[in-house]
Amino acid sequence: MARVKIINSLYYHLLANIATLYVKEMIVVRKFHMGICLCVMLIAIIGCKQQSEMGMLYEKVFDTLLQDDSHLGDIDYISLFIQNDDITQGDLSPIETSIRETYEKETYSYTPPELKGSGAYGKEDLNQEGVYLYITDIEESEQQIVVHSEKYYTLKSIAPIGMEMTFKKRNDQWVLDDIQIEWKGKRNLSKKQ
Repeated sequence: MARVKIINSLYYHLLANIATLYVKEMIVVRKFHMGICLCVMLIAIIGCKQQSEMGMLYEKVFDTLLQDDSHLGDIDYISLFIQNDDITQGDLSPIETSIRETYEKETYSYTPPELKGSGAYGKEDLNQEGVYLYITDIEESEQQIVVHSEKYYTLKSIAPIGMEMTFKKRNDQWVLDDIQIEWKGKRNLSKKQ
């Protein structure tokens, strides 16, 4: 019986060493996995920063279209459209939330694929009155972005309007520099295109 205890204690020492090695390997593996996760998160954050910069610019355009609008009391909802194939619902969601909270109106947004599928009136209650805000074209350069936008009301008594907004790069941010009314009442289609 004593001989068995000696062997068991030898195995115990070997097993303890194996367990220690296993724990050390797991720590190394976990550190490796954490390193990979941190790299992926860093890449995602850097990629999102570029998109959020454009998202902030889009939000400024929509906010500018709505500022000082005396007709906001007459409407129930706001619909947002960005005619850019790269825009996703994930990009639009924070803009939609901000507009909803700022203007206290039900707010909807559409991506280009959603427009092709359901059209411009797929989410709104058509028994209510609303305003439709479009970003129709974007001209980009290193230090300037020109955004063409349009605003339409479901109330026929309110004339639609087309605007051109120029943003300039200052201190790594896009700042609204100039606003021009391109058309009012009826869009001149021959001027565009």
